[in-house]
Amino acid sequence: MKRGKKGLVLAGALLLTMFALTGCGKTKINLNDYVEVNFSGYNTAGQAEINELKIRNDIILDHWETFGLTEEQHENEQAAANEDTRQFVESVSYSLDKMSGLQNGDAVTLQWNVQEKELDELAKKIKAEFVYSDMTFTVEGLEEPEDWDPFEGTEINYRGKLPFVSVDYIEHPAGSDVPGLIWTNSDTDFNNRAEESADAEHISRGLENGDTITVNISAPDGQDIMQFCAMQGKRPIALSKDFTVEGLDGYVYDFSQIPADLLKQMDEKVQGILQEEAENTWDWRLAEMKLLGNYFLCARDEGMSTPNYLYFIYEITAVDDSTGNSQIYYYYGRYRNLKIASDGTVSVDVEDVATPDGKYYNWGMYAGEVHGEAFMKGDVYFIGYEHLNELYEDKVQQWDDRYICTSTVNQ
Repeated sequence: MKRGKKGLVLAGALLLTMFALTGCGKTKINLNDYVEVNFSGYNTAGQAEINELKIRNDIILDHWETFGLTEEQHENEQAAANEDTRQFVESVSYSLDKMSGLQNGDAVTLQWNVQEKELDELAKKIKAEFVYSDMTFTVEGLEEPEDWDPFEGTEINYRGKLPFVSVDYIEHPAGSDVPGLIWTNSDTDFNNRAEESADAEHISRGLENGDTITVNISAPDGQDIMQFCAMQGKRPIALSKDFTVEGLDGYVYDFSQIPADLLKQMDEKVQGILQEEAENTWDWRLAEMKLLGNYFLCARDEGMSTPNYLYFIYEITAVDDSTGNSQIYYYYGRYRNLKIASDGTVSVDVEDVATPDGKYYNWGMYAGEVHGEAFMKGDVYFIGYEHLNELYEDKVQQWDDRYICTSTVNQ
């Protein structure tokens, strides 16, 4: 670390009227002659220090005979060798009006704090005249701090998958240049979303691509940040910086993220399943399979093992050509774990699709009954739901505390 130039600069004439403890024929001792103030550090964060040894020792050693020291005590620099020297040290103290946060050109004043009665008694005893006055020094010689970008090389690391991403930790390699800084961050966009989500019908989602994270620096214990950095030779060019969230991937959390071509592909897969089933196993004919829309379910928080579901809802018309009877009922195809890449590309395993699961028992203890997602009409059973509201209650409503549903179903 570079240190500022030390120096002693006497700014001007004495500030106050000279005090003198006098006596005819006495030794004159000017305390001001022994004052040395040194400046160190960097401009705007400089420090001032009094050379106390020079005041307390040199005054006595330069006037050792007046203070009653022996020649041996003088040669051994025993400045506190007798009661007179100790009384002098106890009677004279001093202070600077400013000792830190200094910049070139500042005025620093040394003030004497003298116990006049005690010093007067000593002066009479040792036949001395003590002269002193407050002194002003001009700060100079402090080096300029180096311009410094605290955010150079900063990297934000995330945890979790969309839509439940949060900041894990922030790497700030430039921070090693100024140890002790406090680093904080705020996700402005996420905070705004949280404030807007006043009702319960929202997903507790976190960061998204395109969000803004503001990283801030501050000094510990409420210190002035510029002075704190300047003390270590640095001048930050910024105290905060905005970073755009990018590179996040995870799971689809908004129905609008799913592209039309993928929806079409999934729809065709479900329709193909039912058409093949009707051709191979039905006694009736599949007259119409009408897509009513979708139910998209997204987990309210990251505790759910399945982040999302996508239902394709159909109105089915089945016809018995031999009798002319027909039946309308409701059917679904369900996909899950739709993923979204950092560039917005959505993907899903189209082969991983579930359809209603029901069974008719024609023998055993359940003979004549249907179980699961099926119902009977006369002597015919249908796999699916007789009423749309039953499908909704079973697949959406009962999970309302865990998933939020976006519906595009029209009837």
